[in-house]
Amino acid sequence: MLKKSPHRKSARRTGARADRIIWLSIAHGALVLGGAGVLLPLLPTTPFLLLALFAAGRSSPELKQAMLDHPRFGRLLRDWTAHRIVPIQAKLLTALMLTASWTLLYALGAATVLLAGLALGFGLLLLWLLSRPSRPRQTHDPRTQA
Repeated sequence: MLKKSPHRKSARRTGARADRIIWLSIAHGALVLGGAGVLLPLLPTTPFLLLALFAAGRSSPELKQAMLDHPRFGRLLRDWTAHRIVPIQAKLLTALMLTASWTLLYALGAATVLLAGLALGFGLLLLWLLSRPSRPRQTHDPRTQA
């Protein structure tokens, strides 16, 4: 019969701690990038906040709750978490910012390859974003019919 190694439990604990540190680092890094995205036109905010929320959920329930309770972004994150919805205002703002970013690069004389790549990427992002619901789906309740 094989004896269990006393180091096995310690290694498992160390691995879990390392995973937590990695996820927490991703959460904080994504939060920094999302915060920068509020100020910088070419850097998106929402995808980084969603990544930060996901990573925080795997590493720090306190950070995740703080994000969900945030006065400005909390509602957007709660709506996404609960219903996978993106409000119309967020869709419009995203479309406006992507268009403004691309237009600014065009006006500054950016390389054609960069402009083409961004047009494709921004277009795909907008198609995906516009395909998300804007409000929770209504569930059919036969008891409410007259």
